[in-house]
Amino acid sequence: MVGVPGKFKGCNTCRPEWAVFQSPPRVVKSSKKGKASSSKSQDRAELTPDEPQGRLELVPIEPLQSAWSDLISLSNLDKRFQVQIAALFTSLPSIIREAGDDDDDDGGGKLSSLSLPSYENPDVQPFLNQDEFWLRSQCLIYLSPPDENQNEIMQITTDSICLFLFEHNHSLSLSHQPPWKDPAVQNDIRRPGPLAFRTFPDHHFFVRVWRPAHISTALLNRTPTFLAAQEWLTTPWEIHPKCYLDYLMDKISLLPAVFHRADRMLAQAPTLARRLMAQDLLNNCLNIERDLDEWYALASPAGGVYQQQQHQQHSNLSNAGSIPFSTTYAFRDSVSSLMFIYYWMSLVLFYPCIDQIYWAIYEPVVDDPAAAAAAIISSQQQPMPIWQQQHHPQQHHLQHSQPHPNNSSNLHISWLKYGPKEVRELAANICRSLDYALNMTVQPDLLTTPLFVVRRFYEQQAVMGAGDGRLELMWCDGFRARLVVKGRDIQEVVQDKRWQDLASY
Repeated sequence: MVGVPGKFKGCNTCRPEWAVFQSPPRVVKSSKKGKASSSKSQDRAELTPDEPQGRLELVPIEPLQSAWSDLISLSNLDKRFQVQIAALFTSLPSIIREAGDDDDDDGGGKLSSLSLPSYENPDVQPFLNQDEFWLRSQCLIYLSPPDENQNEIMQITTDSICLFLFEHNHSLSLSHQPPWKDPAVQNDIRRPGPLAFRTFPDHHFFVRVWRPAHISTALLNRTPTFLAAQEWLTTPWEIHPKCYLDYLMDKISLLPAVFHRADRMLAQAPTLARRLMAQDLLNNCLNIERDLDEWYALASPAGGVYQQQQHQQHSNLSNAGSIPFSTTYAFRDSVSSLMFIYYWMSLVLFYPCIDQIYWAIYEPVVDDPAAAAAAIISSQQQPMPIWQQQHHPQQHHLQHSQPHPNNSSNLHISWLKYGPKEVRELAANICRSLDYALNMTVQPDLLTTPLFVVRRFYEQQAVMGAGDGRLELMWCDGFRARLVVKGRDIQEVVQDKRWQDLASY
């Protein structure tokens, strides 16, 4: 009854029309004042469901591909589109939108052109404070009219674009509150849960934008991430398949928790309990390393991971960008270059951590913190090479171990594998791959974190080695400039088209 709580709302005349709609309608006032709504066909347009009429109904065409594929086949109103997926970091409040008066030919809402602020390379410097990670994004789409004179099967590429404009901070705090009390859980992506990111475009936003940004922030802040939970590793891919890059991100999501545990363990006094913690943590690290090695063996193509290219007249790279790397790497496609860059980046961060944990096991064990401090001070009076003091400060404590650590057979490793020489080669692999990835990618911001990691490594080398790493730092500055140019090229393409809103996050 009308006015009775829990019963149907609306006038008696409108109530029979409820069965017409899949969702409860809204009663729209008639343009004629005082006219009562009726059930006649000419008045049914005044009853509208909650969902707007004529909205885009974009449906991916099977067989479904990985979200990392730059092209996705979509259908809308019996029309097929090959849509390119792109993403760009920008300041969302600074975007100026100019709405158009024309409706979209394919049944969407109003079109609008965009004016974006000048693209600048995002600063990925970690901020070790109590601010929680946040990311905001706007999903827009431009559908280019298909060529009617061309066979539908032959329409492999078009100018259609699905664009994610986003911005986020680089801080990630660790809350010890339960999820139902943690305010961060109620404000970020955890509130809708992983079930909300299984279909387009939500799945592509989660895979290509949100997860890489959050995992990269967790790595730099050395803070655990909830994305390592099993439900976040499986549920979003119940419809769309995973690719090797997705599996790599699964394994990289485990590293921030390892870094966090290592930092807490190394800050403690060298006691027997600390040694046992170090042994357990080293065992976990070696298990993760084996998983990464298995991934590398499966993901590597039969002909090799990359092909080396010399900087000669046939190369599209300038000679200025080749110093100090005389060769660059070319990959099978943009996704391959990106996943191996992230693989090497994870090892650049992971190997020094394993090295520190390993040598922490051999530190002198003194239950009295004062005695342990005295032993460390006395041992530091012995002269040592500067590189050994920097990377293996615990090696000279072996003769003072009380007692000698009883490591299991699986904890006996070759510590040279995790030394600065090996890490330097990994950093060089990243630098040799970045230019190819930049030329091929439509999401250049994914390269900012690897660039930050290698630059920070070379900065440490420059401080240690009396000038060593200076050429690499100059190269990093040059690549940063080339990255900004690529971002502005994408920005010009974005501002040249008229867009429709698809989703916001």
